[in-house]
Amino acid sequence: MQAWDGGGTGAWYRVDSSCLYSFSSTTLIQCLPTIIIPTNETLITDGFFISLGVFNRLNGAGLDIGLTYVPQTDKWWSYANDALGWKSGNISISSSTNRCINISLSISNDCVKYFIRTNNGSIILGQDLYTASQLDPQLNLTVNSSNFGFYRFDSIAQTKETLKSGSSMIHAQLVEWLLELESHVFVPARGDFMASSIRGYPPGPCCTSDEINAIHTYNETKWNQADISIVYH
Repeated sequence: MQAWDGGGTGAWYRVDSSCLYSFSSTTLIQCLPTIIIPTNETLITDGFFISLGVFNRLNGAGLDIGLTYVPQTDKWWSYANDALGWKSGNISISSSTNRCINISLSISNDCVKYFIRTNNGSIILGQDLYTASQLDPQLNLTVNSSNFGFYRFDSIAQTKETLKSGSSMIHAQLVEWLLELESHVFVPARGDFMASSIRGYPPGPCCTSDEINAIHTYNETKWNQADISIVYH
């Protein structure tokens, strides 16, 4: 079962791994986008997300984990979110200092580990670790579990969807997205390893034409790299 096959609030670009395969980790290079917020916006309610996720491929339970932009600090901050609610992470990234970063998400020893390193992987910029006791039990995060898939998504979330706030997320670039099979072999996130029913672009069947039109794709290899923007006029 896919983690998410329904509507959200706001436009999103999302890609899932196939339920036919189980994976233990995923890595990618992410170049952080430019965030544009209208100058007359006194109360910022839009949420900007560059995220990964892990889901149990048997029951669809999922965990979003990634970075959200906080305008007051002009930094990206790590978070996790599942059926039990929001969890603030320990990582903060300035795109002016580290525009392109190396991200990894892995499952091992009864926990989920989220690492961010410099682009070449040489320096750890931050890490979050979530144990099974902190997460939705439906994820079934046990030492011997081998029923996990991964997804990645970029979005501008809105409490009430209008797609007209004037906010934009420009050039969210992802390259070198790899998935680790249970055999410890890394494969590109392409072809049969990716879900056929839920695609990042065009987005899945949940999405309206207005949501789809808010997403602009400049470069895309299905599905291990993409350069996209989300624009709310």
